[in-house]
Amino acid sequence: MRTVLSVNLFFRYTLSLLTIVLLGVSVASCERRPLEEPGYRTALIPVSILWEDAGLDPDNDPAHDVYSASVWLFAKDGSPLFGDKPYREYRLVNPSEGEIEVPVGEYSVLIFNNTVSDFSSNVAFRGTDSYETFEYYAFPNTRSSYMRSEGKSLILEPDILAAWHLDTFEVTSGMITRTRTRGNDLRADDPVRSLLDVRPQLLTPRVHVIAHVHNLAAAASASAALLGMGSSVLLATGRTQAPASTYVFSMNNRQLEEPDLMHGTVEAQFNSFGPLQTSDNPQYGLEISFSLHQSYKGSVTFPTPPAPPFTFDVTGQVYSVEAELHIDLEIGIEVGHEIDLPLPVNGGGTGGKGGFGIGVSDWGDPINIPIN
Repeated sequence: MRTVLSVNLFFRYTLSLLTIVLLGVSVASCERRPLEEPGYRTALIPVSILWEDAGLDPDNDPAHDVYSASVWLFAKDGSPLFGDKPYREYRLVNPSEGEIEVPVGEYSVLIFNNTVSDFSSNVAFRGTDSYETFEYYAFPNTRSSYMRSEGKSLILEPDILAAWHLDTFEVTSGMITRTRTRGNDLRADDPVRSLLDVRPQLLTPRVHVIAHVHNLAAAASASAALLGMGSSVLLATGRTQAPASTYVFSMNNRQLEEPDLMHGTVEAQFNSFGPLQTSDNPQYGLEISFSLHQSYKGSVTFPTPPAPPFTFDVTGQVYSVEAELHIDLEIGIEVGHEIDLPLPVNGGGTGGKGGFGIGVSDWGDPINIPIN
């Protein structure tokens, strides 16, 4: 009897000991699990983006201005939380929504259209290792034949960029549980929702230039330069940066007016970085010159060199106090009426058209010629 009792006690003791050991292993395993599996130490943060404030529509995007989206996180303390870098880039295949896995920490956030490698050869990004220095800029325009380029910073037309920023976004350990628990409804004020329904703003406003020209039918083409604009923009502030730059572009979208089809307008549209936002007194100028169908005083360029092109102070149209606070989708510039092209005599008479014999059919259909 004592032997049976001893055996029972032994088995009970052994079973209890085994249970304690297994429980300890299980607890130890659970404690290590977050360190071994990335999904258990990151919060699953939802992101949704509304692009209409920037004039973009992912569902109607023939130019591929917004066929994906980028989310950049920067560690506030600069610590290398993502490998050896204090930042991480997430790409959203769907430019309107997605989810990103974010470790516990405090971050600054940038969101913009496409990725840094998706933009054209006209532009690039620099200072991307820091939230404050993340900058979008255009390369110098070395292909232009603009005759008055000396002393000016000529740049290429930038691609469309729209961006949103958040100075501080904190991910806590509690967010991990809330974002990874099925059926957990998040409160409207939950910080997890901080990246929902963000509205990027356009950082490359479109410039629309119109010039009224007398005797426009005498011209074969028109070229122009807009002086004094910003040369880059910081994504975290939306402020354009020095030096003051010049855009050179063609103005060959032409419209002749009834009834004589002699006078009319030339237009051009292109992307820019917008006004140069500075504490100094900015000045913006527009220069326009024309190529004539026939020479005038020995040149087909008018005004005839060395005379300067038609020059206009457009500061009041480009820059305003509001420009410091908000970037419009389009900057409108309209000049002219005093632009008067010559109609030289050809064959002994003017014939009402200066002997050019030009009609609207010589122009062809109005066309938009992109910026050089």
